[in-house]
Amino acid sequence: MNRSPNISVIMPVYNGEPFLVEAIESILNQTYLNFEFIISYDDSTDKSLEIINKYNSIDPRIIVLKGAKRGLVKSLNDAIKISNGKYIARMDADDISLPKRFQKQLELMENENLDICGCHYLLINEEGKYLDTVLTPIENNTLLLHLAIGVPFAHGSVMFRKDFMSTNNLEYGQDIKFSEDKALWIEMYKTSAKFSNVNDILFKYREFSESLSKKGKNKVRIDDDLLKADILKYCYGDLFKIVNSLALSIERLSYREIEYLADIIFYLSFKKFDFKFVQYLKYIPARYKAIATLKFLSRIFP
Repeated sequence: MNRSPNISVIMPVYNGEPFLVEAIESILNQTYLNFEFIISYDDSTDKSLEIINKYNSIDPRIIVLKGAKRGLVKSLNDAIKISNGKYIARMDADDISLPKRFQKQLELMENENLDICGCHYLLINEEGKYLDTVLTPIENNTLLLHLAIGVPFAHGSVMFRKDFMSTNNLEYGQDIKFSEDKALWIEMYKTSAKFSNVNDILFKYREFSESLSKKGKNKVRIDDDLLKADILKYCYGDLFKIVNSLALSIERLSYREIEYLADIIFYLSFKKFDFKFVQYLKYIPARYKAIATLKFLSRIFP
């Protein structure tokens, strides 16, 4: 195995048997070859370890890190600690990386001196059938929308600089436990990380109809509300300029970004009582105002 890999791929696995072969092979079939593949395995009740050991025996780039009941956050942090690469590439055991993912992400990161990037991606269901195409933000203004309301990239699709994390003492799960990825992106943003996304579809994200229990969803929602308040407070001095710019160029926004913009305007106007933002509701199409109204009321009357 190359002891000086440029990329360290980290993939946590817990009961990942159904899609694990497809996930592993999508990494091993990358056009960019100089990587190590750290599979952070938590004791499981299925055949995940048997599958991992099979691939470990035939590909020396694979490193297996075993643990017991560590959970996702510790599995990720443990893998980062033993990684040797300049860049960390995330992967999840139920997703698929398209063959040119690493090649194109690495090119963008080095050409633009980025600290973190993702890519556009396809949503697929449990059978692998296409559901939707998700376009991730390229510009800084739309990045803020995604940080506040959604996510700026699929977690398993990101690549980031390891030295940025160590220099700024960042890791997963420092304060937030159920939206650990979004919390980390926000901390990176607040420590002046340079973000972007490859303007290409390089990833397939598998969406489950019931991937979280109702209790789990409620915990994620609580974390997301805290994170939204945090990032909007951090950016408050620039928000009027940002909202103005986005509202006046609304035809350039994706349907998700229009929905996110409406959400932010409602939040600032009726939660923070900053009524100067109300004027921008005239730019929001009626259906998005209706969606934002329902979401806002659901938080008041859950």
